[in-house]
Amino acid sequence: MEFCFYLSPDGTPEAKLAAQVSERFTNPMWTAGRRMERFRMLRLALQLSSRTRAMVHRKFRRLLAWNPAIQDNTPIWVYSEIDRFNPILCRMPEDCLSLSKALLHPTSVDDALVQCIESVQGLPREFLNEEYNVDMDTLLSLPRLREVTLDSAMLRICSNRLELPDDDHPHPSDDIITVPNNLFPSLGRWIQWKTEGIESFCRRARERDIRVFVGAGGNSEIRKLELVLTADGVRCKLISPICTCDL
Repeated sequence: MEFCFYLSPDGTPEAKLAAQVSERFTNPMWTAGRRMERFRMLRLALQLSSRTRAMVHRKFRRLLAWNPAIQDNTPIWVYSEIDRFNPILCRMPEDCLSLSKALLHPTSVDDALVQCIESVQGLPREFLNEEYNVDMDTLLSLPRLREVTLDSAMLRICSNRLELPDDDHPHPSDDIITVPNNLFPSLGRWIQWKTEGIESFCRRARERDIRVFVGAGGNSEIRKLELVLTADGVRCKLISPICTCDL
């Protein structure tokens, strides 16, 4: 069970950072049920003994997140190894600075949340533009960030129905290849038009051992490519199918 959290600057004295479980394709009551389901999974271990309780606390953090079902913050158990975070980026300088300050100089309440941010997703391609420099610097400075997922449109190949040959398109492998522009047209255009920006971002991410992925809709659940910076520029590895060959 995974959760994706929206992150935005908040204005309370105790916390400058707000988190809310994404309700894309869902509704508040369904999300509330999922939150309770995770708690039920942990409840026995939390009550059994101090040893099992310590095991839970080593993996999970109990934080407050906005619950739209009751219009208030309620506790939620966050598992940073699988949960993902979607910062709400903006172009207004004051909002960018508010989010940056909340993430880089967290209050004692916010620090526990910042320490959970290991996977960031949903970043638009425009994130590589100059107006997002503050956001880019902020995210790449997060202490525990290990992966970022960018957004790109993707064309899916119905290869079994059309009986296309296997060499008509790439399959998942460790091979480093040129980004297939015919399958990822928007990403291909951005690599051509924003070469310096995307190479700089990939270089800075590599320096911090942060992996850069590309997913349809910016969703790390359906990511398809891992971007790799080489001497010849940005290349990629296909990490999940873009076809229906195996169906």
